[in-house]
Amino acid sequence: MNRLATCFLVVMTLASPVFSESPRLEREILNVFGGLTRSRTAVIPVAANAPGRFGAHFKTRVVIFNPTSHDYDITTALYNQNGRVGSAKKFSIKSGQYRTFDNFLEQVFDHRGSGAIFLISSDDRDSPYEFVVWADVYTDSPSGRFSTTVVNGIGPITSDEEGTHFNPGISVSSSRRTNIGVFNVKNERSEVEAQVFDAHGTRLQTITFDLEPLSWQQKSINTPVDNGFVQWEANGPAESDYHFFYAVEVDNGSNDGTLTYATRADFGSTSGDDNGDGGDDNGEAAACGVDTVIQPGGECKLVVGGSEIGTFTVDRNSRGCIKVGGITFCSSTSHTIRNTRLNQYTVTFVASKQSNGSWKITEYSVSG
Repeated sequence: MNRLATCFLVVMTLASPVFSESPRLEREILNVFGGLTRSRTAVIPVAANAPGRFGAHFKTRVVIFNPTSHDYDITTALYNQNGRVGSAKKFSIKSGQYRTFDNFLEQVFDHRGSGAIFLISSDDRDSPYEFVVWADVYTDSPSGRFSTTVVNGIGPITSDEEGTHFNPGISVSSSRRTNIGVFNVKNERSEVEAQVFDAHGTRLQTITFDLEPLSWQQKSINTPVDNGFVQWEANGPAESDYHFFYAVEVDNGSNDGTLTYATRADFGSTSGDDNGDGGDDNGEAAACGVDTVIQPGGECKLVVGGSEIGTFTVDRNSRGCIKVGGITFCSSTSHTIRNTRLNQYTVTFVASKQSNGSWKITEYSVSG
């Protein structure tokens, strides 16, 4: 348990002259700070205190920081395939304090197994009783600690909108394994279907999850695949809201893993209008490229060999959507896709929203 208020004051005092001399740097720093999710609720969609493959024992390290001027309690509950596990637990946290749990399921719930965690502050009003969470699942070995980041201070992605959801870049081989999981945060049963496709769009496997209300499940992909993708649907695309879908790829030698959350795909047509930036003199969208800037309402074309194979569109709410080979990814902040196989195309596309609502492409290549 530590107090950080004094340290923060010193850092901000020392940094002020630099920020005043560098407005651009200040804007970038503020964007980074703004990315941390302060809330009176938090979800850790997967946590473990359980043995794993190749001699591993996985534990979950959780750090919780109280950046407010209030002391309060946090209540937490654990959910597995049967729903809530036992009773909710409570612990206190002081103003400016952070608490570290090296094995959260063991220390808080006295539980061996896996599941999803929900946390909420004790105040039930619209109040500043907020906190920030970091969590990773790890295993120790003779070669050191190997871990998988689950929450890094920025809240995990929930499928809180209608639509089909995807995890791209999925691989399973003799050296890599991939598990996929879902946390149903609705207080009603849910039937989830996860379809595994190869890089060319051929379906390889269908995995089903029959979920109790407020429950969690994780299953393994058991078919070999190289840079494929998972398509998620819960009771049909219109019922996908209020689930956390994720995939975690793990190295079989070290047990080091990478976790990704599913992104919603919008298969509806989206196009710019005459006021959109990125069009040519005839009102048609220009080709995308490095340093291309697209204003809200505009778009650019993804071109291979002179043929259009997709688009990048920014809507009036400054949401950027990239559409390639019949698959669409939308984000309100940024896209980072590198050497990813989408149907028959290999795509690198890195772009982010700027302070004025436009989007700038910083890395771009499409082949196939």
